[in-house]
Amino acid sequence: MNKKLPFLPVVLAAAALLFSGCSDGVKEKEAVQQAIRKQSEIQQFRFSGSGSFGWDTPGAASSSASNPLTAALAGAVNGAQLEWSGIASYSPVRLETNVQMTTRSGNSFQIPFLIKDNKMYAQIPLLNKKDEYYSFDLTKPAGNSSPGALQPDALVRTRDAMTRMLDSLLSGVEPKWFKEDKLDDPGAGKQYSIGITEANAAELSKQMGAGLAGWTGQLQAITGGSWGNPQQLAGLQLQAPG
Repeated sequence: MNKKLPFLPVVLAAAALLFSGCSDGVKEKEAVQQAIRKQSEIQQFRFSGSGSFGWDTPGAASSSASNPLTAALAGAVNGAQLEWSGIASYSPVRLETNVQMTTRSGNSFQIPFLIKDNKMYAQIPLLNKKDEYYSFDLTKPAGNSSPGALQPDALVRTRDAMTRMLDSLLSGVEPKWFKEDKLDDPGAGKQYSIGITEANAAELSKQMGAGLAGWTGQLQAITGGSWGNPQQLAGLQLQAPG
């Protein structure tokens, strides 16, 4: 009997390690929300993302364009895949990004953008020659002769409002859905995610919809517009997988 006792601490230690490896997602959710709230301290940052856009009705966008070139471009980008990355700062206001667009036919091209000194520069393939850019004065957009320059404090207010909105979106989500992802490079930081599956899509949609319902006031504060139907925001339906 006494000979088996030395193994008891080993068993208990193994059990402790096993249970310490399990998580209810509370720490993961807290880490995500803390990271979101830290955004208010950021002055310069890098960003990247991807997405796609298009319209279901054939010719819906191109048919409304009277300019043949505009109509041709609208048809070409319908269903295109986008990837972008860049760097931005709040003071001075500056954004530099590159967008890669891949059309349904498989053609791919780059669209670089630069915002500096309240001007936006863009190089659009098929329209610009090499090293030629379109220039847009952001202080005088069409329909408004003098809206004023882009002010860092205005961007900061928008950033802080968006931070609160994202925080409120996730606040009602149950911690059990949050998990920390394993990265190939441990030194690259930490990454967290919420997996959308057929089993949890409906429940997640309901939880995030509750957070979206509180966005109405925030959107009004940012845009100055009227958002009189919060039910539309709360009608979020997540699709699995995601």
